[in-house]
Amino acid sequence: MPSAVAAELRHPKAPPVVRAWIAAPPLWCTIRQPQAPPDPALMHLGAGEREALILAEELGAGAFLTDDLEGREEAMHRGIEVTGTLGILERAAQRALLDLPTVIAQLQATTFLWCARHHCGHACPRCGQEKADVAAM
Repeated sequence: MPSAVAAELRHPKAPPVVRAWIAAPPLWCTIRQPQAPPDPALMHLGAGEREALILAEELGAGAFLTDDLEGREEAMHRGIEVTGTLGILERAAQRALLDLPTVIAQLQATTFLWCARHHCGHACPRCGQEKADVAAM
C-alpha cells in the first residue's frame, strides 16, 4: 500500500474502523513509498492514486484497486489491470478464502454502492443474488 493511501486511511475523518485497521495492519499489508520520482503526467490525480500507480508499475502488480475513476482510466491507459472491490472478493472466493454470497450480503448491509459493474436488474450469477440493485461503485 502506498504511504499516501495509508495517510488517507489515518485521516481523522476516516471511519473509526478504518483508522483502527491501519493503526495495526495485517502482516500481508506492506506500506511503502514508490522508488521512482513523481510522474508529472499523474499530477491531475490525488496523492494516493499517483503513488499507487507508480508502485503498481514498479512491482508489476497483478491488479490495481481504486475507487477513483480517473485513477482507473490512467491505469488502463498504462496497461495495468484494474479491478474493483467485487473483483478482489471474487478472486478471494476462487481461492476459498471467503464465501462470496455471504460477503455480498454483508456488503449490502453497508453503504457500499451496489453492482454498477453489472447493471443487472436480473439474476446476477457472479454475485449469487436474485436481483442486483444498481448504483455507482
